[in-house]
Amino acid sequence: MTIAAEQFGTNIRATVATTVPNFARGTLVPVTFMYTELTPSVFTPPTTAAILAVFCYLVALYCIMTLEESFDKDMDFLEMKLVSP
Repeated sequence: MTIAAEQFGTNIRATVATTVPNFARGTLVPVTFMYTELTPSVFTPPTTAAILAVFCYLVALYCIMTLEESFDKDMDFLEMKLVSP
């Protein structure tokens, strides 16, 4: 949550800090679906859990490795208001 909040400016940091845990909770649905689809027909339950664990760790590692560094970055962003003609 802290890493996600650091990627945004001060104007929406609180919104990000409250939204990111909900996205994390929401990923439980597809992971559970993959587990139930793979368990009875393809793999045993421990094998399926290990495969999904490795998959989740690889996705997390990719996300961390491609994250932009925010050290010494100006966090005072400005929101642009759209004005309709």
